[in-house]
Amino acid sequence: MSTNSKYQIIFNKIASIQYSDEQIENIKSRYTSEINSKRRLCRIRSLAELLETLEKRDYLNPNNTDPLMEIAEYFGESSVIHLLKDYHNKNVVENVSPSRDNHGQYSVFAPVPTDPKERVHQIIASDIGQKWIDFARALHIPEGKIDDLSTSIPNIHNRVHQILEHHEKTCDKREWRTILLDALAEARRNDIRKKVQKVLDTSS
Repeated sequence: MSTNSKYQIIFNKIASIQYSDEQIENIKSRYTSEINSKRRLCRIRSLAELLETLEKRDYLNPNNTDPLMEIAEYFGESSVIHLLKDYHNKNVVENVSPSRDNHGQYSVFAPVPTDPKERVHQIIASDIGQKWIDFARALHIPEGKIDDLSTSIPNIHNRVHQILEHHEKTCDKREWRTILLDALAEARRNDIRKKVQKVLDTSS
């Protein structure tokens, strides 16, 4: 079975969960910033409509199933949670791009850049996931550019690399570090912030 087929099966299982009016309102409120439209948010009356809206915002797709996991956990759907974990594990294995190590052998680990800034870019692009839009906004990337990235680049990792490269080119070198760390905090990814700060502290 293809990855997209598995994703659609899980999507349909989530969409068919029984819920109360209060529960759907609670779930909707979690994605206010991602949907970014009060009018559209008010029109959502079902889980299926919520998932479809998140897909249109490119916040939900076969490569980013975090919203499906969040909703499954909210409703305590253990069977769907198990499917999602299995789906994620297989996806990770399938998406690893082997590279050769110093001994000429293939390695499943991505090469680690020696340049600190490149290492920081790699950490953020690999880990930011569903928070990439919040991160972009925190770096003052215009909404139009965020939309362009969403429609023209299917891979979140590559989108974030473009955002980081733009930030590095346009930001005052003296403020680059502070603004980057603040943006990660604003995007509620303090875990990544700590990793980045450690790399920058040990290289300075």
